Parts: sequence; structure tokens; C-alpha cells
Amino acid sequence: MGKHPKVPKTLERKLLDLDDHLFLLREHLHCLRQGEAHLKALSAELRVLICFSSNTEGLLWRLVDELEVSDKLYLHVAGELKNEHSLARGIHLALMPIQYGGLGHPQLPPNYYSLRDLIKEHEAVFISGKGLTHEYLIKVIAQQMGSAHEDNGIEPTLVELGQIFFNGVVPYVPILAMDAKLTLQVGERVLEEAEEKVGFKRQTRAKDYGNLSIVVRFGLRQTVAGRIPLFRMRSYVSEVEIACLSGPLRTYPNNP
Repeated sequence: MGKHPKVPKTLERKLLDLDDHLFLLREHLHCLRQGEAHLKALSAELRVLICFSSNTEGLLWRLVDELEVSDKLYLHVAGELKNEHSLARGIHLALMPIQYGGLGHPQLPPNYYSLRDLIKEHEAVFISGKGLTHEYLIKVIAQQMGSAHEDNGIEPTLVELGQIFFNGVVPYVPILAMDAKLTLQVGERVLEEAEEKVGFKRQTRAKDYGNLSIVVRFGLRQTVAGRIPLFRMRSYVSEVEIACLSGPLRTYPNNP
């Protein structure tokens, strides 16, 4: 039987799909410490959003191209392991973590990198003489032990990674968690661009979804003569920074 013809999705429909997948990705990322079930779902969402699978490019990349949104992020990125180097001989496991710009090692200068290039070409981990890209690692977890598919067997490299623990966590958990954060960051850019360009409206979630409360308590020991910085918060995903300062009360001509 021949395949039924498919009707192409509209831009509005694809944006609604992206909104849904980012919502699910965020929820499972926040619950990642609660158990492997959330890792399964998180890997499946990453596969849909940023991996080439079943002859289809990831949804996020399709919308990045369609809306002409930049996927460059300011990051610390380590180079790939050169296993032919004399100092690398005998290495069984090496991790290549990605860090936000300014939070990584000072001897590894941050720069702007394309997230799509990092996911598809950059090695996330080196194990047993084999380097695994982020895309490969996401797909192998999603398709062999994740929500996308439960295989009867899993690859030996995945078995080996699952037997190694850092602070009680297997190595691929923080790798996929960082991939999820960076995916959310670029995804937010796409939705914001769609809101401005085509008037896209995000779907309504729970009434407290996305709410943030900040409570600060301190005592005044002396008169504040000028502005004093108290704290600064930054959301890398939303690309927003909140700064709180203390200073003298402003007086206006009409106020006594």
C-alpha cells in the first residue's frame, strides 16, 4: 500500500509544536534529578528538536532557518581529544563539557559558537577509543533506552557510560542537561522572533507557569549615600539579567 500524501504544516502549526516541545523539555529538565524516567523523555524531546532523524531535520533547526534566527551562543568549548597524541594514549574516558561564557576555565577563552554545529559535529564524550557527538549520544539514548524507542539491546559504549559515576551521576546525564538548556535558549529566541514577526501567541499553561518570586531581607545599619549593588541574577535561557541596587530615596518637586 502506498503512503498517504502529507499536507505541509503551516508556520503557525510548527511554532505551536515548538512551544509544546520546549514546554515538555523544560519540565523534564527541572525534574531530571527525580529519576531515569525524566531522562528518557528529555532525550526524546532533544531528538525531535535538534537531531536529524527519519530523514527529517530537527524542528528547532527548521524554524531557525525559516525565521532567520541566530543559533550562536557565548560558550566555553573544549576541543576534541586527539587520541593519536602521546599524552592521550591509554585514555579510556574523556568528557568535553560545554560551559556558559564566563563560567568555564579561564584558560579556555569563551567565544560565539553555532549550537547546531556543536550538536552535530562536536564530541560530547570519548570512550573506549571512540568519540561520540552530542547528536549521536542523544539519538542512541532516545532510541535504545528512551521514550522514542525501547530496544532489546543497547550499544556497548552506552553500557560502559552507564557503569561510570561522577558524584553519583552517570556522565551522559549532565551532558544532555546542558544540551537541553542551550536548546531552550535558542528555542526562546525563535518564539520571541515569531512573536515580533508574525504575531505568534504562545499557548496558555498553568497560571503560575513561568512565575518567579525574589525575596530579599536585610537591615539598614547606616544611611545609604549612593547606589550599592545588592545582587545580580541572570537567566541564560531567557537571556535576561536582573540587578538589584540600594540607594537613597528619590525626591520629586511635587512630593514633600
